[in-house]
Amino acid sequence: MPVKDTNSIINQGNNQSVITDYRVRSRFERDFRRYQLGITSPTGFLGRTAAFVQLAAPTLLWVVDWTGCSFLDKPSVPDPYTVGLGWVLLDACLEPAAVTVAVDGSTPLYRLTGTYVFGHELPGPLVYSNVRFPVAPWIDGTNLIVTIAATDLDPAILSFG
Repeated sequence: MPVKDTNSIINQGNNQSVITDYRVRSRFERDFRRYQLGITSPTGFLGRTAAFVQLAAPTLLWVVDWTGCSFLDKPSVPDPYTVGLGWVLLDACLEPAAVTVAVDGSTPLYRLTGTYVFGHELPGPLVYSNVRFPVAPWIDGTNLIVTIAATDLDPAILSFG
């Protein structure tokens, strides 16, 4: 029985021009600009031997690594200028691999890899406020839950008690 993907917006059967492999890996790096300083007094200060300071407002980076692979035609390239309000493209690196052939010896296989780095102009107050799951180009993202909410947090996972 064939697999049915109700979120798929492309169904071309065995058409080799359809993207054969596509991976998107996102990571979000929140820098709170907080630093730990050792207290110079041998007895500490108020019973503590370390102090914490915040030197600037927090920042948020979004690093997207992606790879697309397709027979007969180039795979889709994510458009870094359509990511939404608040995100600024800081860096883009594209790595087109040499065109190879399929096992038949004649069908061209194209592979593109890239990395985009974005910075957020005004990151939300919580670490996960601006985090979203990546979606491959053939998936209809309108039917998916792609954000992380406060209800997704589980305090027991990092508990020491």
